Amino acid sequence: MADFLDQKLDDVVRLGPTRVVINEQGEATTYVRALTEYNVNYDVVFIRDDGWTLGAPSHLEAVAEEMWRDKWVGIIRRRHKAEPFVMVYGVTPSVVSLAEEGREDA
Repeated sequence: MADFLDQKLDDVVRLGPTRVVINEQGEATTYVRALTEYNVNYDVVFIRDDGWTLGAPSHLEAVAEEMWRDKWVGIIRRRHKAEPFVMVYGVTPSVVSLAEEGREDA
């Protein structure tokens, strides 16, 4: 599983996630369209068990998490815009756990 997640991290860094959530209703579009047409970038990426990825800005993280809660196998995130993305291993995505980590935007 670690190799699979490492590959997904590389893919996301190079190409962006498969889709990016653009609003509170959970609508999502391609990374390029999210950025160019909606001015939405991602801070977190959820990796589904089939390799599909869903990015979201921090304020829409909970919306993205809920979409396939039982299917997420990994999370890629950055704490601040200037930092690189890192893989979060061995955790189940959860807004509760993010709040416990002291995240201001959780």
